[in-house]
Amino acid sequence: MPRQPISRRRFLKHAALAAAPYIIPASALGKQGATSPSERITLAIIGLKKMGGTHVQTLAGYDNVQILAVCDVDTAARDKARRHIEQRYAARERDGKYTGCDAYNEYERIMERPDI
Repeated sequence: MPRQPISRRRFLKHAALAAAPYIIPASALGKQGATSPSERITLAIIGLKKMGGTHVQTLAGYDNVQILAVCDVDTAARDKARRHIEQRYAARERDGKYTGCDAYNEYERIMERPDI
């Protein structure tokens, strides 16, 4: 039995059904208050004194932003910022644990990361 050529309409219908799980927001799947990964901004903060510290305080509170790394030459400032971020994100998790924020001494290491 020969195959029928696929129409553009049929192709788009099947492509949309296949792509749906990747573009549906988490809130549509029943996760209240959840932001899907495709709608989340991932970033790093370089320089954690004064304005950088304010950015950490503010941005860690947004559900659609995830701080993946911090960088500062001052070890105390760097560790304080990382602890703050991990505590804020752990409060959102069911198990109360989060250890996904990396701390760097050199900003070049952050620039090498493809996820930021």
